Amino acid sequence: MKSIYTTYKERLVEISGKSRSIFSKKGDTRFSCDLSKFLEDVYVLDNFIDMIWKGKGNSFGIIGEETKESLFYSSGIDDIVRNSSAYKTLIKNNPADAKKIVNELLSKEYKKVLNNNVNAFYKLRKEIIDIAKETGRYELYVGYPFVEGTIVDDLNVKGPLILFPVKVNIIDDAHVNIEVADDMPVTLNKALLLAYAKEKRLNIDDMVMEFGNDFDKTFKNVGEVINYLKKYHIDINYDKKCLEEVTPFDSTDLPQRGDPLRITNHCVVGRFSLANSIYLDYTELENQKAATNSAIDELLYTKEPVIKNKKKVRELYTINKLDYTQEKAIERINNEGNMVIYGPPGTGKSQTIVNVISDALARKKRVLIVSQKKAALDVVYSRLGN
Repeated sequence: MKSIYTTYKERLVEISGKSRSIFSKKGDTRFSCDLSKFLEDVYVLDNFIDMIWKGKGNSFGIIGEETKESLFYSSGIDDIVRNSSAYKTLIKNNPADAKKIVNELLSKEYKKVLNNNVNAFYKLRKEIIDIAKETGRYELYVGYPFVEGTIVDDLNVKGPLILFPVKVNIIDDAHVNIEVADDMPVTLNKALLLAYAKEKRLNIDDMVMEFGNDFDKTFKNVGEVINYLKKYHIDINYDKKCLEEVTPFDSTDLPQRGDPLRITNHCVVGRFSLANSIYLDYTELENQKAATNSAIDELLYTKEPVIKNKKKVRELYTINKLDYTQEKAIERINNEGNMVIYGPPGTGKSQTIVNVISDALARKKRVLIVSQKKAALDVVYSRLGN
């Protein structure tokens, strides 16, 4: 059974070029933040990477004492002010007070930079939490390093190699911490690796892609990850020197046709979605943390469906007018048990579900409704007439 769950689970991973985990167009969006501006100092960069690599609840002040100098100079405010005509006039006419006035101005402008960046992290955190409430998926990761190039001519890659699960903590209007989420595994980018395997026709079924608290014991550095992938014939060019300095995420620097995959030193915190919510359910089944039942066996075709009712049900207790196919769907549920109903928007799925519920309630059955989106539950609830 475990192999069946694994097979179905991996089918849920989004491996098209539309996946942000495979191709990210921008570093700074409502769902992500390019960390290069905070990590320009090599010492700070090394400390940050060491923190996420070791994990286990470690935290780092991404906006704070260690990063304020990098943030100040990366903002370009100092150059803008000192190259302005107003500054040159001030130096010429009032050199004695020029330094004091300029420092006050820079301090004021720097506070604006701090506030803007803190607000960006606040909005990012809010988006992630809202999505988690809606879908059950918490998908905030530090993506590092990145892989760029092409797998095949029409599949460009600009996505993270490793995904480190993190939480963003807003301390105050001048301090933000990134904390490693120790309740989630460090993950190799499954979307990227499965896309590569599919296009190259590789078998990577035995590859381990999720690591708990032992990630830093399994891999000491990026080079060891690259060597691990080579065992499965996944080739990514890697030069250790490229990781000595973090590079800003450049949305204009896109892979060209035929470019081989290579490591680039981008570091982005953001939402990197790998699959839908059902993926987590399959993971629990795969790890034998969830109980199986006849419904799961039937849906996965591991056992022949059992016809529960020998006597055919004809009369339906519906609250809305149904077409022929919708009526037949409810009849089959009554007579045969489990069923999957699927179809594009507007085909009447919600209408059918509402009537399945009303019919079941009229037969004095208990009904549990679950959905990966709260909006879908609201639709059903409203159509049932509260």
